[in-house]
Amino acid sequence: MKKILSVVLVLVMVLGLVACGGGEEPAGDEGAAGETYTIKIGSAYADGHYMVECYKAFEEYVEAESGGRIQVELFANASLVSGDSDGLEMLSNNTVQMANSDYTLIGTFVNDKRWESTSIPFYYGTDPAACYTILDNAECWKQLYAELEDAANIKILGCVNGGSATVSNAAKSIESMEDFAGLRIRTPESKPYTEPIKLWGGNPTPMAFGEIYTSIQQNVIDGVFTSKSAIVQYKFPELTKFHTDIDAFLLIFGFGINADFYNSMDAEAQAIVDAGAAKMVEVARTGEVDFRASLDTSMEEYGVTVIKPEGEFAEALRTAVQPYVEERCAEIPEFMAELDAAMAELW
Repeated sequence: MKKILSVVLVLVMVLGLVACGGGEEPAGDEGAAGETYTIKIGSAYADGHYMVECYKAFEEYVEAESGGRIQVELFANASLVSGDSDGLEMLSNNTVQMANSDYTLIGTFVNDKRWESTSIPFYYGTDPAACYTILDNAECWKQLYAELEDAANIKILGCVNGGSATVSNAAKSIESMEDFAGLRIRTPESKPYTEPIKLWGGNPTPMAFGEIYTSIQQNVIDGVFTSKSAIVQYKFPELTKFHTDIDAFLLIFGFGINADFYNSMDAEAQAIVDAGAAKMVEVARTGEVDFRASLDTSMEEYGVTVIKPEGEFAEALRTAVQPYVEERCAEIPEFMAELDAAMAELW
């Protein structure tokens, strides 16, 4: 009889605990057991540049929104990724999960000249907002983004203007076509950069971005063909006192994430990354506008002579590269037709 009473008492206690919720998980633990992810970001840009500040905004957002389930490790100042080509390789093989690259160099990386259309001289113009309209919405660009995932395992999260392609040098002021003669101008190892310099009369000299400053300092090269944004950020005007605002094309930078890594994330984590990427792009585009507005003042503070081509000089710059423009358009006729149609519709 005592054994029966003991069993009954135990049953009563168990039922009481269940009724009081004693068997439930502690409040607030729901989802805590979800998978965690670490996103390693590599950028050659330095702290303070909008290309780094936007990554910091991404980091803050995704870590907070995921409750720490997504962690971000940001490596700026070329501490992990030395430049675009290096970054693309590491991004494609998932050594880093996020990185940025000039669209033209993405084209070089995957051997797809459609990406290089952004650097066709004077074709897209130099109004970033107008370019974003095309790059964000045109079906021909949406198709390119989808194909990049298959070709290089890279998913584009958005893009930003990195500045317009222009020339700074330490030798002389470029105020006419004749002034290009003999100048050794650093370019990336990419025909869309080397060919315009050659057609303008200079000597294109490909080399890694990190070698530019010391190469100018040691008189290995005279100057550089890149964005005014990068020229100021990397303090080239300490050496290059002559600048010509050619504004040949915008350097459009894409923010990429490794596609396999992204696809391995659960739906909730992907949604957080997507929202964080939208914020990242917004911060980058706003920061680019502010930074661009400060560039002429920065040049003045360095004591740089800035030439803005006008009249015959401006026309000569365009005329010199026109055969190259036609050559490049002829290489990708269907894409250029789609691009022209998109421009007509969206602009």
